Amino acid sequence: MRFQIRLLLTYSFLILLLIVALGIGFFLYSSHVFEREASANAHFAADKIMEQFDNQFRLMEFIETNLVSDKTFKSSLDTLGSPYRTSRLNTVELNEAAQYLKESVLTYSLVKNFYAVNVFNHQGDFFSSNFLEHTDVDHVAETIGSLPWADRAIALSGKRLLLPPYRDPWNPHSPRMVYGLVRYMTGSRGDMGFIEVQNEAATLPRLFEVPDLSFTRVAAWTDAGDLFYKSDSLKAAEASTSGIFPQTRLAPGTSSSATPGRGGTS
Repeated sequence: MRFQIRLLLTYSFLILLLIVALGIGFFLYSSHVFEREASANAHFAADKIMEQFDNQFRLMEFIETNLVSDKTFKSSLDTLGSPYRTSRLNTVELNEAAQYLKESVLTYSLVKNFYAVNVFNHQGDFFSSNFLEHTDVDHVAETIGSLPWADRAIALSGKRLLLPPYRDPWNPHSPRMVYGLVRYMTGSRGDMGFIEVQNEAATLPRLFEVPDLSFTRVAAWTDAGDLFYKSDSLKAAEASTSGIFPQTRLAPGTSSSATPGRGGTS
C-alpha cells in the first residue's frame, strides 16, 4: 500500500514538473513570438511613416527645384540683388523683376498646397504665396539676421535644409508653428536670397501616425540631430519611464524611432 502511494506521489510530482516545464516553454515561445511581431510592426510603422512623410517632403522639394530651374526667376532674383538698384536707370528692370517673382509664388497650386512659399533677400525684398497672413512684412534684412537657421542655409551653398517646427517669423502679429524646407541661392552678383517652403506644424501628426498601429510611439530627427517630431504617446511614455527607443531611417534628411507599446526594435 505504501509502495502504491509513493508511486502515485512520484507520478504526480513528475506530471507537475512536466506541466511546469511546458508552461515555461510556452511562455518563452509566446514571448519570442510577441517580440518578433513587435519588431515586424515597428519596421512596418517606420516604412509607412517614411512613405507618408516622403510624399510631402518630395512635393516641397519639387516646388523649390521648379523655381530654381526657372531661368527668368533666377535672373529676376539676381537683378534685385544688384548693387546699382538705387539708380533710377534701373527702376523699370527692378520693377519687372519684382513683378515676376511675385507672380511666380502667387499661383493656385502653391496657395492651395502649402502654408506659404516665400522668397526673400538681404536687400529687404519679400514675396509670399500667403497673401492673407504675410501682408505687412517689414525689416526683412533684420529678420533674416535673427533666423537661427539662416547661417546654416548659407553654409550649405544651395543645398536644401529641412527645418524642424518653428514660429513663422513673417507674421509676428499672429505667429503659427510651421516646418519648412529652405534653400539659399547665389548668383553672378553674389547673394541672391532664400526660397522657403512652409507647411503648418499642426499637420505633422497626420503624417507621422499609422491608423492600423495606434499604439506606436514615434520620434524623428534631422540629419543635424535636431528633433523634428515627437508623438504625444511618446511624450507620455517618457514622462513615466527612462527607456531608450532605438532609431530607424524615416526619409532623406531625417531619421525616426517607431516603437510599439511594449518594447522597441532596432
